[in-house]
Amino acid sequence: MTPLHDTSLDEYARECVQIDRHDLQGEFMRVAADLAYWNEQYAVAYGAHTRSKLEAERIEAELRIAVRERLEDAGKKTTESMVDANVTRHKTYLAARAAQIDAEEAKVRLGGYLDAIRAKREMLISLGAMVRSEMRADPTILEPRPAPL
Repeated sequence: MTPLHDTSLDEYARECVQIDRHDLQGEFMRVAADLAYWNEQYAVAYGAHTRSKLEAERIEAELRIAVRERLEDAGKKTTESMVDANVTRHKTYLAARAAQIDAEEAKVRLGGYLDAIRAKREMLISLGAMVRSEMRADPTILEPRPAPL
């Protein structure tokens, strides 16, 4: 579990995707807000992932130049594989890549939450259609009511 993983967020996500079958109207009203909330969380995670990717690329580019210069100053014949080997084991590069992986993990997790809320919305639509269908077939609902006096 990474520092970006918040178990209270997991608990809230579970609460959001559960359906109270005794309060379908409340669930219909809630799903739009849940969808907006999780979409915002995903957007934040997506931005963090994109920024971490950009930072890792910037660090890699700077390290490639520095490593190449250091090897050439030492009088060594420099190859791309030598530069790659030196860059990919540098602690700054490793830290940037770890941050990128953590950010991607958070983005994927939040995307899953968003998918679950979308599935809930579709399920509620189906349940609503099923309830309306059952109501049309219920003769007590179709009986004419006496006119008010």
